[in-house]
Amino acid sequence: MKKITFIALFVISFAACENDDATPVTNTEPSTIVFEEIFKFDFAGEDDMAGTYVVNDAVAWQNLKDNLNAPYVNNPETGEDTNMLDTATIDFTAFTLLAVVDEMHTSGGFDINVTDVVEADGTVTVTVETTSQGPGEATTVMTQPYHIVKIPKTTLPVVFE
Repeated sequence: MKKITFIALFVISFAACENDDATPVTNTEPSTIVFEEIFKFDFAGEDDMAGTYVVNDAVAWQNLKDNLNAPYVNNPETGEDTNMLDTATIDFTAFTLLAVVDEMHTSGGFDINVTDVVEADGTVTVTVETTSQGPGEATTVMTQPYHIVKIPKTTLPVVFE
């Protein structure tokens, strides 16, 4: 009888410790994700690229670079290409890029910054801050500021605030 009781307790305790791998573990406590700036600039093109971008592969990265660099390729002022973003090589097996592009402005003095990246409840939340020097304090020129940062690779949904 003792042997049967021992086996029954063993089976019950083993079953109670079993992990259900089908249930994903999510971080309910907010956790700050350290990010690294890749590039920050004022896009001066004619295309309005305002928006947020999550880049997880080389093809999407090349498309974003091509669009942001378009005004600087075959630059009529210098007669040469100024392909600034080509200096950034990203290992997409280890990193995800987050890019924020502000709306087009008719004067300088505007800025956009990724200020915080936090993971909680299975979501990555990116805090974005835009600033302006105000009217009369900047040159009259079409500008569209952008900020690109990299974080450790993620497949979680990303929300920009």
